[in-house]
Amino acid sequence: MKINSSMKFSKLKIGVLVCLLWCFPKTVLAEDNMLVDAYENTLPEWSFSGQNTLKMEEYVRNGKKSGSPYPFVGFQLSNDYNLNAKRKISPYEDVEIQAFGVINDSEYRSTENGMVLERGKIQWQKGDANIPLKMEVGDFFGQQTSRTLQRSLKGIQLELQPEFNVEGQEHSIQFFSGVSKGAYRDLEKNVELFSGASWLMQDKQYGSFTFTTVHNYKENTLARNIERNQVVSSLAWGRKFQLYNLFQFEAEGELAKSFSDAGTNGTGREDDKGIFGQINGKMMNLPLTYRIRYEYYGDDFRPGGATISSDQETKEAHLGWRFDNGMQVRTRLQRFTTNVESSNTTDTDVWGLNVNGPLWDRGDLGAITGQVDFFTQGVETRRGLSTNNQTQNINASLNVPVVRDVTFRPGMVLTFAKNQNTNVSTANRQFSSAVDYSFTTAGLNGTVSPSLTYQRNASGAGTLDENVNPSLSLFLANQVHSLRMSYNAQVQNAFGSTSAIDSTTQQSSLNYVYTWKQHQFGLEANQFSRDPRPGLDSDAYRVGLSWTFNFDRLAKAAVQTTDMAVAPRETGSGPLRMIDLPPGGSLKEAQAILQAKGFRSPVERAGLFIYEGRFLNSIERRQRLGLLTTGNRIDQSVLVIDFQAVGDVDSVSQTFERVRKIMNQRYGSPNFFIEEGNFSNNLSNDLTSGSFKRIVEWTTPYGRLRFGIPRRTDGLIRIEIQHAKTFPPVANSNWSIEQLR
Repeated sequence: MKINSSMKFSKLKIGVLVCLLWCFPKTVLAEDNMLVDAYENTLPEWSFSGQNTLKMEEYVRNGKKSGSPYPFVGFQLSNDYNLNAKRKISPYEDVEIQAFGVINDSEYRSTENGMVLERGKIQWQKGDANIPLKMEVGDFFGQQTSRTLQRSLKGIQLELQPEFNVEGQEHSIQFFSGVSKGAYRDLEKNVELFSGASWLMQDKQYGSFTFTTVHNYKENTLARNIERNQVVSSLAWGRKFQLYNLFQFEAEGELAKSFSDAGTNGTGREDDKGIFGQINGKMMNLPLTYRIRYEYYGDDFRPGGATISSDQETKEAHLGWRFDNGMQVRTRLQRFTTNVESSNTTDTDVWGLNVNGPLWDRGDLGAITGQVDFFTQGVETRRGLSTNNQTQNINASLNVPVVRDVTFRPGMVLTFAKNQNTNVSTANRQFSSAVDYSFTTAGLNGTVSPSLTYQRNASGAGTLDENVNPSLSLFLANQVHSLRMSYNAQVQNAFGSTSAIDSTTQQSSLNYVYTWKQHQFGLEANQFSRDPRPGLDSDAYRVGLSWTFNFDRLAKAAVQTTDMAVAPRETGSGPLRMIDLPPGGSLKEAQAILQAKGFRSPVERAGLFIYEGRFLNSIERRQRLGLLTTGNRIDQSVLVIDFQAVGDVDSVSQTFERVRKIMNQRYGSPNFFIEEGNFSNNLSNDLTSGSFKRIVEWTTPYGRLRFGIPRRTDGLIRIEIQHAKTFPPVANSNWSIEQLR
């Protein structure tokens, strides 16, 4: 529904007024000491922090509507607010209040208009009670097992930590109930309710045991227009082992059972099971790592709060060797069986080899680093419909230092596939070449990156596609100014088909932010054009202005504690934690930690050190670690995870959830999270328009730890985990480390 101009005008006035009132005490009234004192002394025992972001955008579209990335045009207005209040009653007791939402008149920002509270929470924890407890009312993350519940909910959660006077044991009991909704408006519509309990027991001798039961009720599911009542129960176990001073590994497993009154046929009662087991370890006297994984999920094992794929069996074996120079070689053998209980069971067999890290040490010229991944994949059905496909893929991405501050980045992707039944083959070839030039000028650190990609896709059926993609990006920043610019083009030529369409697509983007005291003023512009031949042209433009006000007021008598209980910094050969690379920390000490863990020979640019390697052992995608520095101090650390084909069956959302599980296991429940929109094939445009957000944050003794999928000016989709003192407001999705490409 299109909102008329009078409604827009009234919303504009309301949005501007709210923003001015929000910022008034610290800006307009800064000269009035009496009012400033009143502001500072109101509720002196409370600490306050947050941001307010007013954003105005104009969208223009010409030509063919379906060819534009912007479905809505005209003026769009939104005002995002984020408020955090906390009171430390004692070192063991505190109360925290959070509120995040929007005053909305934008068809992109939210499906709701007006005042929309998207996330709110009141949290009370008391560690010195007879039974230590933590209670959350409002938004919380249902962090149970991967086969029962991993979902953000609105409701209530209570955690108790009773003591049973058993030496070497710790217990945690949780009760929870909440609905899965994006905002608090119309909570009663399309209800999906999760309720349950879990009991975690950690025993020094026998490991950890977790029993979880989750009830899921969903009304009027779209697929069958029936209600769903489901109970999922599971028993999970995990323990670390050390055998004969040779083997060191962690074993974990889970057995889950689901009971549902809405199975695959939509009627009657359907029960099924899920099984998971994994061993992940290393040799103690050799640089050898290994991992074995097994999963089985029945056709009717479909937990409403989990991200697993039903009717599937997975078998995996991984073996890795790290050389003294930091290079790592890994091999993998995988079988993914889909429709395992259906009439068309299909096996996908993968054998892969991966080499990453420093690949060639050239002495004073610097090491060539990067990743080369090869896999061969066979897909074959056991019965029913006949499928027999074979695929070979090699993907190489290198970093080659040329001279100081100049890096050459060649890349190659070759994919050859053959249908054994029809004897039809396809060959896809992609070659890329990019140069990164880092420089410092007028107190600004900058990187300019021209690149060219050529892609040729040929089919045995006689069709041929050729794509040429030139691009240019620029990044300039210091403490006050930040400028990001990007230009991308795609020239597509298709041959061999009467219905083939040639096209030229161009995209440009600009993002500038000026920081002054507690204010950030932003300018964004995007241009899109598509010229199909034959067909109608499409042109689209987006221009946006934003104003962010940040505020932070400590309590008058703050109790000195931290929100995350962190173990001492890990300097040995154990898994790397991002909190081991804190903002403000010593670069020399961080490099020593990385070297002790086998990560060596980084690519050096102006204020940036880039390491290649496998930092999260169970994630097969390409991973790179970056250290942003000033002098000998770390400003920010970042772990980047790319989405490239590795032959498995994980989707983007499943990879994201796998990484989130690792983060939750290492750092506990997040302090803050935002989930808006769904994973789709249009994810890049959804990030640009602001309709998709994934941000999860933890408070650390050194700042904040942020995990999510940021928006980039070049449109690339990737996961980033960053550790910094501060971050841009959550209303701004453009928080990627652009210079790490």
